[in-house]
Order: sequence, then C-alpha cells, then structure tokens
Amino acid sequence: MTSTSSQRSKKKRRQPEPEADPEFQIAPMIDILLVLLVFFMSISSTEVLQSNRDIQLPIAKEAKEAAKAIIAAAKAAAKEAAAAAKDLAKAERDAAKAAAK
Repeated sequence: MTSTSSQRSKKKRRQPEPEADPEFQIAPMIDILLVLLVFFMSISSTEVLQSNRDIQLPIAKEAKEAAKAIIAAAKAAAKEAAAAAKDLAKAERDAAKAAAK
C-alpha cells in the first residue's frame, strides 16, 4: 500500500496558484504625467516665440534689480569662501611644519 501511495504522490503535480490581479500603481502614472506636462509646456512656449517674433514679453524692473543684488551677494560669498580656504590651507601647512619639527 505504501508503494501505491508513493506512486500517486509522484504522479500528482502541484498546480500553480492563480495569480492575483495586479494593482494599479498611481505614483508612476503621476510622474509620467508631470514629465509630459513640463515637456509640452516648454515646447509650446518656444513654438510661440518662434512663430511670432513681434511678441514683446513684459520685463519686471524689480527682477533686474533683484538679480543684480543676488549676483553681487554670490560674488561676495565666493570671495569670502576663497579667503577662508586660503586661511585653512595656510593653517594646515603650519600644522604640518610644526608636526615635522
């Protein structure tokens, strides 16, 4: 009897379980939607400017002044960072000389 049960177990194959329905992923769809939106917005704005060169876009006076102030602040910060880097390099050289003595 054990031989017939072993033969039956060999003949029986395990059937795969049916796959569950895949769930709809909304996050990747939103990502793709936003990328397409930005793409088409950028394409349409360049097409409008190329088709009619007589369009005069408004320019904000405050924006120019703010841009100049931001550029000046960035240049000043860059100078300060460069000076700090030089001071740090000098301090490291002095420490290395002191350690070598």
